Amino acid sequence: MSESKLSVSLVCFLSCILLLNITLSFGDKSHAVYVSIDGLITDLDGDWEKAFDFVRDQVSFEPSPHLLRSPQGVLWGSRGNAKEQAILLKEILQTLGEEVRLVSGRLDDAKAALLVNSIFPKAKRNDFSYASEVPLANPSEDETLLSHVRDHFWVQINKDDRWLDLDPTFPSSEPGEVFARHDKTYPRLSAGDDFFPDMMISMSVEKDDGIE
Repeated sequence: MSESKLSVSLVCFLSCILLLNITLSFGDKSHAVYVSIDGLITDLDGDWEKAFDFVRDQVSFEPSPHLLRSPQGVLWGSRGNAKEQAILLKEILQTLGEEVRLVSGRLDDAKAALLVNSIFPKAKRNDFSYASEVPLANPSEDETLLSHVRDHFWVQINKDDRWLDLDPTFPSSEPGEVFARHDKTYPRLSAGDDFFPDMMISMSVEKDDGIE
């Protein structure tokens, strides 16, 4: 087979796989893909608990300390860190008309290790074999990963004049369950808050007066 025909065949194959994945995603309501928060709101039927379940179960956690995605980006990609998941949940709940606020705290070593372990599937005995001298990595002991998750963020919702904790980051989390000590509250977000990272952009311009 010529190189050009091989390339075309490979492109067609990958396109079919992509189309199949998209079709399966839309066909399975447990893994529904939403292009906007408004579309998600329609399926929630005004239920704040369904909103919490959606972010907890359908948005995968990533151990990054940086705020990189908008709520829309987290929704599209179905993944985000604790801060991004919290902002998405806050946006959804506010759209539902709920009174909510963001809070932050710091996970202790045990909770940080629990969160890191939740990212990786549980190892199954006899799934593979390896020599006894081969070193095995333990993600929950990786200080870089742990440092990326210790600063934690979640949401509180006002129910019956009482703030109820909603932490969608931990897979087993239930409404009211707290994983970190509450250190700071963010009723509203603004550009000057320490909730957002400081960024510096520099640009260098070179001018060439020479004309050829």
